Amino acid sequence: MKLIINIPEGIYKASKIINVQYEDVIQIPLEVIANGIPIPDNATNGDVIKTMFPNISIYEHGSTYSVNNEYNFNSTWWKAPYRAESEG
Repeated sequence: MKLIINIPEGIYKASKIINVQYEDVIQIPLEVIANGIPIPDNATNGDVIKTMFPNISIYEHGSTYSVNNEYNFNSTWWKAPYRAESEG
């Protein structure tokens, strides 16, 4: 399973501090992982967007998908398997 983690800016900036306390080394990763969003196995790019933003409105217009009538995605990309950046 893949997990998208949203790291709050304060925690991200604090992790750059050299003088991190031992408790923070354990606690910060646990908090970040606990607040992660699981991505279904074999998810498409569209599945990932719907998982990350569950309250959006999605409209299919022939060969494109529109999110909140603002952002348009080609259906080939929308239906393509999701790949994390690290997967190249």
